This record gives sequence, structure tokens and C-alpha cells, in this order.
Amino acid sequence: VGPYLTGGLAYQWWNVDAQQAADSNNSALGVALGGGYRFNRTFMLEGRFTTGQFRSDSGQANAFQALASMRFLGLATPQGNRM
Repeated sequence: VGPYLTGGLAYQWWNVDAQQAADSNNSALGVALGGGYRFNRTFMLEGRFTTGQFRSDSGQANAFQALASMRFLGLATPQGNRM
């Protein structure tokens, strides 16, 4: 319960639908940084920013992701006892 930070590598796939040029897509390795808040054992909210290079001459490709996560508790505790 409480705030947390995340960080890591992201694999990004971008598809550009250009009006004046040919369509293009690209995949690249990026960096992801974010943070969130876990309210209890079941529910958390998280925001994440990812950035990566889109082609070598086209600049950065950025995205912000928001996540609401709900954990479904199993029928057994980690020790194997029934709840």
C-alpha cells in the first residue's frame, strides 16, 4: 500500500499514416519511466511515459500510458491454506 516508481525498457511499434508521403512503420527499443499508487492488495493506478527513437532521422516517438489494475485474489494463500 502506497506510492511506487517503475522504470525499464520498452519495445515500441509505431505506425504512421502520412497524408503527404508514404505510410511508414517502425519498431525500436525505448525507455519507460513511471509511478503509481497501490490503494490496497487489490487495486492500483499507474502512469507511465515511454520514449524512443522513430527512425534515425525522424525524431523521438513518445507516449503516455495510464493504467488501472485490479488483482484477483486466488482461492489459496501463498502457504497453501484455503481462504
